[in-house]
Amino acid sequence: MSLTQGGIRSMHANNTAVHHTVQILTVKSVPPTRFQILFTDGTETATGMLASQLNKQVETNSIRANCLLNIKKFISSTVSGQVLFVILDAECVGYLDAPVEVAAAHVPAPAPAVHHQAPPAAPQYGAYGAQSSYGAPQAAPAPAYGNPSSGYGSTKPAPSAAPSAYGGGATNSRPVYKDENAGGVIMPITAINPYSSRWTIKARITSKSDIRRWSNAKGEGTLFSIDLLDNEGGEIRATFFKDACEKFFPVLEEGKVYTFSGGTLKLVQNRQYSTIKNQYELTFGVHSAIQAASDDVGIQKQNYNFTKISAIADTEVNATIDVIAIVRSATEVSEIVSQKQSGKVMQKRELTLVDDSMSEVRLTLWGEKATNPHFKWHDSPVVAFKGVKIGDFGGRSLSALQSTSIQESPEIPEGHALYQWRMTFQNGAIPVGASLSSSGPGNRDSSGASDPIENRTPLAAIKDNGMGNSDKGDYATVRAFVNFIKHSEADPWYTACTTPNCNKKVVEGAGGSWTCEKCNLNLPECNYRYILNMSIIDESGSTWVTAFNDQAEKLLGGVTAKELFEMRRTDNTAAYDKVFADCLFKPFIAKLRIKQEMVNDEMRTKSSVMAITDLDYVQENQKMIDAISKY
Repeated sequence: MSLTQGGIRSMHANNTAVHHTVQILTVKSVPPTRFQILFTDGTETATGMLASQLNKQVETNSIRANCLLNIKKFISSTVSGQVLFVILDAECVGYLDAPVEVAAAHVPAPAPAVHHQAPPAAPQYGAYGAQSSYGAPQAAPAPAYGNPSSGYGSTKPAPSAAPSAYGGGATNSRPVYKDENAGGVIMPITAINPYSSRWTIKARITSKSDIRRWSNAKGEGTLFSIDLLDNEGGEIRATFFKDACEKFFPVLEEGKVYTFSGGTLKLVQNRQYSTIKNQYELTFGVHSAIQAASDDVGIQKQNYNFTKISAIADTEVNATIDVIAIVRSATEVSEIVSQKQSGKVMQKRELTLVDDSMSEVRLTLWGEKATNPHFKWHDSPVVAFKGVKIGDFGGRSLSALQSTSIQESPEIPEGHALYQWRMTFQNGAIPVGASLSSSGPGNRDSSGASDPIENRTPLAAIKDNGMGNSDKGDYATVRAFVNFIKHSEADPWYTACTTPNCNKKVVEGAGGSWTCEKCNLNLPECNYRYILNMSIIDESGSTWVTAFNDQAEKLLGGVTAKELFEMRRTDNTAAYDKVFADCLFKPFIAKLRIKQEMVNDEMRTKSSVMAITDLDYVQENQKMIDAISKY
């Protein structure tokens, strides 16, 4: 095997139609996980950066000093006026005993012997001029490499020399291609790097998040993110802030194909909440170029790496995984008040998932993912979830993130196989060998209606057992009655912001307007939302609980807080009082969250109603029979 005569000049001319065989002089590690090489064609030297997909060849010592490297795909970038080659695809085709003397004489010396034996096990990355792994001293390169502090250096031809004895290369496919519809040269996602800003990628949006608000010491604003997938399977996440968020959110659609350019590439700071296999992420600004492109059948709808439900128990907590499963059951949408988000009211829905590993797990959906009417959860569909987080509350559980992608009845082999497996069971009655989510707020039915009677908690045990001491609070399923609701001395509602997903309290201002401090808006009207404080009782005792909007509406027979406000405003006292009287002393099953909090320098136990349902007497009798049969 010989070096490619004039190979580096050919690479400078962006000749990607041939392979170029060069010798590596040094390999240098560049944090966090890249490798820089200095290489020669026998006449000139150049600097290159290996793409991340070639890291394994360095780590296994296949690519190292004195290696003959056959470069198949590359792109060139200019950094501070100096040329850097990014090597996308290459392989080692042999080894030399010593580095080639770059243009040392006018008469070429005989070609060094080429070895094809297996390389030694330990890799050596070394700095320029380091000793080779075969023990021969490595000559310092003759040409200058530009500013040494830059770390990337330029190429400089050696003094004139006789024609090299090394031969040419072979043909090869190009690393980039021109998309006629996009009107530009398209690069693979895996090829873009921080050393070049002149690139265009063509990709499908596989996931699109909701708009989120952020606030820190530098200011506040909005953002949203998308996940991109190209025809080579490359993935990357992109984020849009402030004006770019306002400009692109309405026009970018999940599942569609676009071309993207003019973005900024940076290292991912926290990969905990992503399954995207890329150490970089993109930020697009208001001046970035994004154009709709024709659909490309070569780009998959999604790129999955599924984990079986039975394997979740052995997977690290807080890991982000992909799951495909059958939705065994689903709760209705409920609301909770998030203490971590300053009292923000959040919508949630809980699904019980099962797959052919005969195991089930609970998955919680939040916000628009919980309320989206597109999904037919109660039809037991096969659903693929990309990017859900593993939690350890009540065994193992899953939670959807802002970036989670959900695909119902996916047209993939795993989806068809799971559907056929489900059809083997009569009437869809899938047996379950193990439930990973044994307890917590929403086991199977978040109201607690499906919990065995022996798992219920007497109200007296809340105080007697000191419940609520844990950091996350405790949960209890109770069967109880309402015996009193506070509604006369204070309004059982609050005035709320009308901005979607806000629901913060608003204050009435001059002229009948309402001010929301969070949204910094003056609104012409407000919403009315319940905060219902009430006493509940069972055979063991009583306790005070708070029911928020959705659960309070259920308890009051579907009467909204706005309707109740109108009754009081019009002095319809009889109708107002009847709403509360009608719900007293009727049995219900509820899920409570119990948490101890400091109020006025005093520790108090607060109980919130997470979910509530009327007692189903037929189901309750069957539960009693089941409980008796266990003794």
